[in-house]
Amino acid sequence: FYGAARSRSGELGLDDNTARFARTSQCEEEAHYHFFEAAGAVPTTTTFTIDDSRITSQKSLLSAVQEFESILVGAYMSAGRKFAVNGESRLMEIAYQAGAVEAQHQAIARLLGGERVPGDRAFAKWMFTDPGDAIEAIASLGYIKGSGSEFTFPGPVDRNCRGVTGLVPETTEDQPAAPGPAATPIGDFG
Repeated sequence: FYGAARSRSGELGLDDNTARFARTSQCEEEAHYHFFEAAGAVPTTTTFTIDDSRITSQKSLLSAVQEFESILVGAYMSAGRKFAVNGESRLMEIAYQAGAVEAQHQAIARLLGGERVPGDRAFAKWMFTDPGDAIEAIASLGYIKGSGSEFTFPGPVDRNCRGVTGLVPETTEDQPAAPGPAATPIGDFG
């Protein structure tokens, strides 16, 4: 999506902040994809459809971003739970990290669109029992086998990661003095 938007940035009239947001977001999304692929995940699809009405202007772009990023937050929450149940704490941490970035994309899109970032939730909204449910939600929006222009990942525009950091995840296990399997409580949260 971000690559498709970048390929049309001139005709969309993206301001500098939104163009930069699309560029860095594309880079971040590709980093997520490549990490999970290297960890053994197999993509359900690498071909996406984007209804042209979703990227006709900066406003339509930012509205679409908010819509699909909310699904991605829910997808990573569901994936994190699945990793935790399977005892894969490193992957659980990485799913949390990716979900946090998706939530940042959602908030940035709101700000760039002139909206206020809502502060009415203490926790992200629960959405999916299984990560596959998120794929169905993305498909129901027409991004998979829908009507519109077809794009193959990573999209029509090369990513440009200049200024983007954290492209390789860091987890507790990656630290020099990583704790053992059981975490030590850090205090009373009451």
